[in-house]
Amino acid sequence: MRYRWYAVGVIFTIIIGALLLLSPRQQPSQTVHVVASIYPYGFLAQAIGDDDITVSIIVPPGAEAHDFEPSPKDIALLEEADVVMANGAGIEPWLDEVQKTRSALQKPTLIMAAGANDPHVWLDPNNMKRFAAALSSELSRIDPQQASSYKQRAVVLQKKLTALDMRMRQTLSSCEYTSAIVAHDAFGYFARTYHLDIIPIAGISHEDEPSAKKIAELIDLARSNEIHAVYFESYADPTLSQTLAQEVGVISLPLDPVETISDDDSTTTNYLTIMEENRKQLQKGLVCQ
Repeated sequence: MRYRWYAVGVIFTIIIGALLLLSPRQQPSQTVHVVASIYPYGFLAQAIGDDDITVSIIVPPGAEAHDFEPSPKDIALLEEADVVMANGAGIEPWLDEVQKTRSALQKPTLIMAAGANDPHVWLDPNNMKRFAAALSSELSRIDPQQASSYKQRAVVLQKKLTALDMRMRQTLSSCEYTSAIVAHDAFGYFARTYHLDIIPIAGISHEDEPSAKKIAELIDLARSNEIHAVYFESYADPTLSQTLAQEVGVISLPLDPVETISDDDSTTTNYLTIMEENRKQLQKGLVCQ
């Protein structure tokens, strides 16, 4: 049995924008504060806002986004921020209550994956380009004095994301293998964009552990010579992925879902560098030219 990332007949729609009634354009009395629920949106905010804004990320470095419970201090930060960038689609089960408070205060919340069944929308660089445009527009509305700077930085970032997308397409268009096993079901959007068959061991969350039957099916699939690599994640227990790879005699390589970043890497590593490393690991595991 083949496991694919998508549900047959279901089309995911990405809704980008403020879900709240926005207040009229105004001059901020202090530096705009953007609070991102998870790292990918913190990266976007910092790249576009630079020194003109302050950025906070709720899920701390190295933490599992699916399981994270914000503290009362985190909730206060979310409620008081000028802009909140959240993912939606179940990653932040606490988001509804925060939205109610922000709605009453007429403060904007950008929900990047509203209505999606798969929350991992940021793994498609083309989605990140759209999210960058949405954030640039919102920052320009709140802080019109810096609007040109926000828009210029967004354009620069979008060009970098376009270049990343082009490198991915070039690499992944000429591979000996087009299927791979990954640690959990995070790469659906990525797989669709780059025409790969990504087969997850666990479900959308790492806690959605596979049954013994599914493990047996994955072993059979890998032994059928359609699989050359099993990918593990650095911020999750790699035991199952590495054991599966050893069982069938294929290579085991890292592949990062970019849900978080470590404190040690924060000055030298970002979304773009992580995705570039993913490209190299896929090139190796799929045997691409």
